Amino acid sequence: MPRKRRRKRSLLPFLFILPAIAGTIFVLFYIVNYFGNIQSEAYQFFGPADPELSLYQKFNLSMRLNRDKKALLETNELEGDILFEISSGDNPFRIADRLFENGMVPDPDRIIDYLLYKGYDTKLLTGSFQITNPNTPIEIIHTLIDPDAIVVEVYILAGWRVEEIAENLEYSGLLDFNKEEFLSLAKSNSLNDSLPFNLPTNANLEGFLAPGTYVVKRNISEAELLDRFLQEFANNISEGLVTDLANNGLSLYEAVTMASIIEREIILDEEKPMIAAVFYNRLNSGWKLETDPTVQYAVSNSDNWWKNPLTWDDLNFDSPYNTYFYYGLPPGPISNPAISTINAVAYPAASSYYFFRAKCDGSFSHTFSVTYEEHLNAGCD
Repeated sequence: MPRKRRRKRSLLPFLFILPAIAGTIFVLFYIVNYFGNIQSEAYQFFGPADPELSLYQKFNLSMRLNRDKKALLETNELEGDILFEISSGDNPFRIADRLFENGMVPDPDRIIDYLLYKGYDTKLLTGSFQITNPNTPIEIIHTLIDPDAIVVEVYILAGWRVEEIAENLEYSGLLDFNKEEFLSLAKSNSLNDSLPFNLPTNANLEGFLAPGTYVVKRNISEAELLDRFLQEFANNISEGLVTDLANNGLSLYEAVTMASIIEREIILDEEKPMIAAVFYNRLNSGWKLETDPTVQYAVSNSDNWWKNPLTWDDLNFDSPYNTYFYYGLPPGPISNPAISTINAVAYPAASSYYFFRAKCDGSFSHTFSVTYEEHLNAGCD
């Protein structure tokens, strides 16, 4: 039988298939290269993306971030610090909106893009943050995910002694605060090492921890806290004030000592200059100050820092701080006075009063007298 002839395969289909394959490879290469360039640019400016993102999410967010990188990396025009708080119920969208409302970021949507790209939407912390301006939106976000950036408010009330300050700080939310370390530093540090004034070299920090509210990082050390309080004191004492105190016959240290007594004697700020005048009059006349807070300081203990009422035995307690027992000012401050009280010592009222006692009307104000007889007659029935 005759052999069948094979049919020759046509090369025509291959002529179409090969270019199609090549074109597909080229397109895929272009897409991969384009995607890689988009990713590379985003990586350059924003770092690695969250590995949990899908390829589409990485590409989409990278493209959006590249488009908006100027807005995300540009420093805002705000000045000063802003306290920004994140509550446990705040979601990333609400946080981004509040950042925008406070003028800290130019667009909340761009912040959401960055949070999702980095995976920071699940890493935002709750707490208070002190945002230092000017700042970029990216730097602000990094602050909000940094545990060390969480701040707390601590305060010192005027008239507190250093032990009361330490007790309050112990429960103020500070991390690893050590009350004993704080007290040791406050009672052993020399003022001359901390303040730019000519102060006694053997004096501790009592009296120079400025009352007020402070925003500090949770992990601040005891030494750094004391430096903050001392710096606030220094910031409010001018050379002119020191000169005016000297014109009244007092050094700054003596003035703080007098102010610390006044702070424990009165409640109303407007009476501070008058109380200062009474103490000046007593000192200039060679009288004893005879003021209860100095005795309270002398006889105090950890169960009662300001004993009240005082007994006759307390008033006769032999201590250099007992101004019923010794003339002049006590050896040092008995509390930490407000700057306004130091100002009252620098600028006392002009008066001839030697005595004062609380009025009987519950107003927390005082009756002032020139003579002891007037003073006795002002007593409550």
